[in-house]
Amino acid sequence: MALVAGVIAWLLTRDADPIQAHAAQVTATSPAGACDTTVDVVGTIATNGRPGTVTYQWNRNDGQPTDVLTQSVASGATDTQVHLHWSFSGHGRFAAVATLRVLDPGPASETAGTFTYACP
Repeated sequence: MALVAGVIAWLLTRDADPIQAHAAQVTATSPAGACDTTVDVVGTIATNGRPGTVTYQWNRNDGQPTDVLTQSVASGATDTQVHLHWSFSGHGRFAAVATLRVLDPGPASETAGTFTYACP
């Protein structure tokens, strides 16, 4: 009986540890010679495999931050992807920097990715 009670207690508390984010990375593909395009900037947030919610924000070097956003993470998932769809139009060149700020679970951290929009 004690063994059964111990197994039940373990099952109930095994996901009791909170989600933790321990790394992030940002990737974006330069839209080679593409005009009037949208770039999918992908952030990958590494977690400890616990279920929960990650709170984050994108900051763009053109001065346009996103709202604070959330992403649910399922139990067992050790990373989750978040996206920033950044639209460009017109002729010219712009060295873009997208910074992903992971706000929670803390401590807060940030990482950036770069690409160049170039329209001849």
